[in-house]
Amino acid sequence: MLWLIVGIAIGGALALAALRPRLVETATVRRERDQFAADAARLEGRLESERAMAEDRFRALSAAALKSNNEQAALSVESVKESQNAYDIAKARFDAGAIDYLTLLETQRSLYQAQDSQIAINQGQLVAYVQLRKALGA
Repeated sequence: MLWLIVGIAIGGALALAALRPRLVETATVRRERDQFAADAARLEGRLESERAMAEDRFRALSAAALKSNNEQAALSVESVKESQNAYDIAKARFDAGAIDYLTLLETQRSLYQAQDSQIAINQGQLVAYVQLRKALGA
């Protein structure tokens, strides 16, 4: 009977010794898993912060582009007005016989170039506006 008790005690000790590395390993795995989760949460926070900063920068750049396009549009309106005025004067001078037809055509070409430039600037304005709206989440 003593041998039986000694055998059970030795068997239990061996079983406990066999389970001990698993228990230690499980604790290590838990600790590493918790550390990994903490690192992942920290990185996710940094990623969200960087994303927010990038969106803010994009909004600022889009607003600046829209402002620049508005300034260009104002200048192009003035340019078209001046070109139209020059063409009207050239047309009146041509009708009076003071200039030749080639000079009138050159003045008209300048007017068309100013109008074409104004259209391109208006298109840029619209593109910048759409980009700004997208950046603002609309």
